[in-house]
Amino acid sequence: MERVDLSLNQFFGGLSLTVENVSGLANTVHFLNLSHNNLNGRFFTNSTITLFRNLQVLDLSGNSITGELPSFGSLLALRVLRLPRNQLFGSLPEELLQTSVPLEELDLSFNGFTGNYCRIDPYLCLLSFLGNEIVEILLI
Repeated sequence: MERVDLSLNQFFGGLSLTVENVSGLANTVHFLNLSHNNLNGRFFTNSTITLFRNLQVLDLSGNSITGELPSFGSLLALRVLRLPRNQLFGSLPEELLQTSVPLEELDLSFNGFTGNYCRIDPYLCLLSFLGNEIVEILLI
């Protein structure tokens, strides 16, 4: 299965993506959209996220997912990462702001991230070049 879109449902409860329950599916998924549900609990762990090595789009916007972001360094195909309107916190993994992950779109707005990332203004915190693309990174 390459495309999983379960957005705009009324799913609720913890985001339970462990190595045991996603290992068979994770390496085939290119597009994963669980946005605008009522999911809560911790974000992916470092060991779980590495299983999604072919993932190009991850959209978990509009949930209540908590925790710090794992390392995204193993997701060399990741182009779009949408995580706005959750309850994420901590600092950003360094590879999200460098060229090791070829992001074209990164939306982390309306979370609780900390760190000195603002370069322009508090509403459009970082406009940066990643690779050859101009990317807006929102950290509102």
